Amino acid sequence: MSLNVTKSQPSGQATSCRVGPPLSSDVRAGAHSRRRLRSEQREWLWRNRQIVAATATLGVVGVVLAHVLLPERFGPYIVGAIAASCGWWIYVLMLELGGMARLRAGVTAEEWTSSALRGLHSKGWRTANHIRIEFGDVDHAALGPAGFFAIETKFRSDWSRADLMNMARQAQLCADRLRPRLGEKATTRPLVVMWGPKVGDFFPQPVERDGVTFCRGHLVAEHLLGLPVVTEQPAIDKAYERLEKIVRSRDSREVADEGEFVRPFVHGVVDVVVVAVAFFITTVGLLAPASLTPEGWWTVVASVVVAGLMVVVRRRSHHPRVRHAAVAIWATAVGLGLIMLMTITFELLA
Repeated sequence: MSLNVTKSQPSGQATSCRVGPPLSSDVRAGAHSRRRLRSEQREWLWRNRQIVAATATLGVVGVVLAHVLLPERFGPYIVGAIAASCGWWIYVLMLELGGMARLRAGVTAEEWTSSALRGLHSKGWRTANHIRIEFGDVDHAALGPAGFFAIETKFRSDWSRADLMNMARQAQLCADRLRPRLGEKATTRPLVVMWGPKVGDFFPQPVERDGVTFCRGHLVAEHLLGLPVVTEQPAIDKAYERLEKIVRSRDSREVADEGEFVRPFVHGVVDVVVVAVAFFITTVGLLAPASLTPEGWWTVVASVVVAGLMVVVRRRSHHPRVRHAAVAIWATAVGLGLIMLMTITFELLA
């Protein structure tokens, strides 16, 4: 995620600071744990480089044997399966042996909560993820007609043994710390969002424990929308603007101390798919007019036009995925245009 900080303004003018992703973005959800997870993954890979090397070696041997011994019609599929299996095997070993499975589950659960809360936006709600406070952070904040909520996300593989009393204390503490950041007279209610296998068997409906509401993730949006209206939209917007200003100032320090926000793994997968699709469509589109008279020149012209358009798109867009796709299309257009131009030139000189 790019870091954009506005330059200092002359004295007497307002200054603004824009660091990190939007407050409701999934990139913010689980930001601290995601940074910690990435750091632990790198350390594990280095500590266990012999295991990684051995797994890669076995994969290469398997690929060679598959290529030599299997029929040609089956070989490529087995080779692909072996290559993918080696990567996933290393990843599974890293999560299980490195003790990162629980941390990964917590990050994923916060992303799920962020996604569930995003459905409230069309109903007048404003949401934020990863709000840094003293000695920690509030996982999520939801500001809407039903009031202001400090939300903690919890994932448990067995909710029958969950310590609800301790969770309630933590949620109440987060609500108390979030309240002054929303206004002097603001009231903040604590809410715990629960994820995990069979959580619905133990908590089919939202329940209250020690003044804290516990709600499973699939029902959180429905629960909040079903509460009575107690806050007007101007008050919601004012509290959110106040919160955003505080969060942005914290983001500046966080990025300086801990590095930029780490994007979720699924975002990287989607980026790869988007780039691959952009490459395929661009290639097909630019080569389609190659046979028109004069042959090849229409592809060169189309490549120049597309490359120019992508430069404009990349400069004007602030969405990372759009920028990645623009770069992929630009590179494809430039490459195809140069290849076609070189081919035409060679034919003219031959």
